[in-house]
Amino acid sequence: MQRLVLIALMMIIAFAAAGCGDKGNDTQDPVLGPDGKLYVLNQADATIFVYDTATMEKIKTVDTHIAKPHYIVFSPDKQFYYIMTVDLSSKIAKFSAATDEFITDFDLTAAAQSVFANQRSVIPSAMCITNDGQYGYICDYTAGTERGHIYKVNLGTLTVEKKLQSGAQT
Repeated sequence: MQRLVLIALMMIIAFAAAGCGDKGNDTQDPVLGPDGKLYVLNQADATIFVYDTATMEKIKTVDTHIAKPHYIVFSPDKQFYYIMTVDLSSKIAKFSAATDEFITDFDLTAAAQSVFANQRSVIPSAMCITNDGQYGYICDYTAGTERGHIYKVNLGTLTVEKKLQSGAQT
């Protein structure tokens, strides 16, 4: 009986772990950059550890410039990457993929509030980037009585262009 309970517990843990993230792009797991470097976000100290995958040596530590970095996504053209936070600041940081240099950050809540009246705060949890790299579709993880949204952001101007209805804590 104890053996059966142990097996059931292990299966529950395995299913829970498999259900988290989106097949390797969630930064709870490491992410491979376009040049094969391994990127690991560290929420507690707001850094990225970058590793050489051939030697598994840490190449550098990069300051994310935002609190609680949670998600990283590379643009299809391999020029940039973006880091989102799960912090109430709603910041998204933009970096050069070639140099890992910080370019800028923007506040998704402020960007959405400049377009939509009565816009509540937004917590950016993940982003999908169009093939041409021009737009990012950013999920809102904010909890509450109102259903969530997905924001279409022009990544060149860092402005919100559309808001799509989605489920709670997208």
